[in-house]
Amino acid sequence: MSTKELWQLRKKQIFWLNGGLIVTLGTYITLLTMDISIDAIQFGVGLFFLLVGTVSVVTKREVLYLLPSLKKLMEYEKDKLGDEWNRSRLTGSFMQIGLGLLFILFNLPPFSDNLFNPSTATVFFMIALFILIGMIANVSLLFGYHKIDRSTTEQLKGYTYKSVLIGALIGAVLVMIVMISLGLFFAN
Repeated sequence: MSTKELWQLRKKQIFWLNGGLIVTLGTYITLLTMDISIDAIQFGVGLFFLLVGTVSVVTKREVLYLLPSLKKLMEYEKDKLGDEWNRSRLTGSFMQIGLGLLFILFNLPPFSDNLFNPSTATVFFMIALFILIGMIANVSLLFGYHKIDRSTTEQLKGYTYKSVLIGALIGAVLVMIVMISLGLFFAN
């Protein structure tokens, strides 16, 4: 695959991922402003993660593979990563299933009657949080693409383990930043 063709496919992949993040943000904020309890919303999010992870395990493909414009890219990554591709796919799928189960277990019915009435400041905080998550996701994706595209299959041995470890460390730091921000933001 030529570098130009690969870059065109990567741009489509970034477009779909960022589009998904924007739709998710819009849907989440819309649901929060409706007469639905936060427990029910998070239960639904858990079901979604569980469904996506399960579909990925059962079909033995990433969900993005279902998009016709990205099939060639997914095949390229499968060939490039070799054995690491299956490890990476399964790791991501089981992480989604685990996250979905956590959301479901922490928000089991019956749902509370407490409705979430976000203030304007809270909505702006959520938007800022989504932007931060989007920036971190895009930077990590670009580094991952660079690593995959510039390495040989042999050099990519252990890629899944390293990327999960780095992701866990970044996630832990991000959670601490968000918790401190929440404490400072809502302390007043």
